[in-house]
Amino acid sequence: MSYRIVAFCAGDAESVRSMIPMIDLLYRSAAHHEAVTLSIMTDRHTSLEGVRSPVDISRHDVDGRDLMMARTRAQAEFAAQNDFAQPLAFLDLDILVNRPIGWLFDRPFDVAVTTRQRERMPVNGGVILANNRSPAHVRAFFAQLLEIYVARYAHLSEWWGDQSALAELVPLTPDQRNVELLLTLGDIDYLLLPSDQFNVSPRPRELWRTLATPNRDAYLLHFKGRRRKRFMQPYFDLHIAGGRGPRALRVAAAYGRAAWPPWNPRHGSKGGIPKSASAKGGA
Repeated sequence: MSYRIVAFCAGDAESVRSMIPMIDLLYRSAAHHEAVTLSIMTDRHTSLEGVRSPVDISRHDVDGRDLMMARTRAQAEFAAQNDFAQPLAFLDLDILVNRPIGWLFDRPFDVAVTTRQRERMPVNGGVILANNRSPAHVRAFFAQLLEIYVARYAHLSEWWGDQSALAELVPLTPDQRNVELLLTLGDIDYLLLPSDQFNVSPRPRELWRTLATPNRDAYLLHFKGRRRKRFMQPYFDLHIAGGRGPRALRVAAAYGRAAWPPWNPRHGSKGGIPKSASAKGGA
């Protein structure tokens, strides 16, 4: 099934420029597997010039001091205004679609989230799938999420507040975390997905191994943090798009690209990426 990717990109000009290649990588990784469309939520003035992928821009009021709250508010506005002609996949920009996920929308759910075995913030805000079978339920989910955020976690408006609000909106027992499960809370049918498959962040010490040997089990790879982000382009080239030429040469070239990130080479071999809203959707 085709779906629409919805991502958030806002921040200072330098940060946004550093995210432009990630927009293309996210879209291209998903489009490599199945038919997708793309919407980027941003502020009223930011230019996304340089994005090569076909994109619809959705503009919102964004306070740069409260980026995560602004993202949650933008998500609620987007859901309220959308016609739900397609299901929606709200994804962080530092994600690669490693395997097709469109089939998930055939499951009987309104909202899907990824969970993990953590007492605090067991639900990651970087992956939220919104089915189109009952748009009213999806809109209610985001409205409730924003209400909880504003009422109880406004002091975490820059980072982490969305995941604290998610933990309250979708309360889980330990045996409901990091497993696949259909769960009804109120009027909303949730599909809980294990982060081990649907929101995988390679461990820093395993990044080179991930590059050399693709993760065939992960559907979504989440390159959180500055160190991981420099592996997005080479992983895409090597294991999703499929490079040409002898494998040894392709791996060596990928290693080189990981050492010098193409989106901001002046940060040097450490691969530092400036902070932005899309660069840190949550731990």
